[in-house]
Amino acid sequence: MAGGALWCLGAEAVVLASVAVVWTVADRPDPGGVAAGVLLVPLSAAMGAQATTVLSLGREGAPTTFFTSTLTSLVAGFAARQPGGVDGWAVARLACLFAGACGGVLVRRAVPDVALFLPAVLVAAAVVVVAAGRRE
Repeated sequence: MAGGALWCLGAEAVVLASVAVVWTVADRPDPGGVAAGVLLVPLSAAMGAQATTVLSLGREGAPTTFFTSTLTSLVAGFAARQPGGVDGWAVARLACLFAGACGGVLVRRAVPDVALFLPAVLVAAAVVVVAAGRRE
């Protein structure tokens, strides 16, 4: 992963953490109206930056941003009855996505304040792991 990609993902982690702090300080479990719109702007920018960064990495990064294309290729494989069967990686990515979504719901219900910081922690952890791997 290029150094610029790490910086971009690090900046995303900062934006995600900042939104979580603002949300926590606002002490609103589910902001609505203008507050939701204000929080969505930096979150949308962070996710757009992540998608652009991951796309710049080439094919190995694409599955993290292309849920729809993964699902489409899986369904197309079923419809075309491709020889060799179903794309196992597509099934695995969709299963991981489903498991992650279920886990997110459980964390949000059990410890809502922690759940707000989870995306920032996960992105920051990924940056640290990749950066540590590059140094070796």
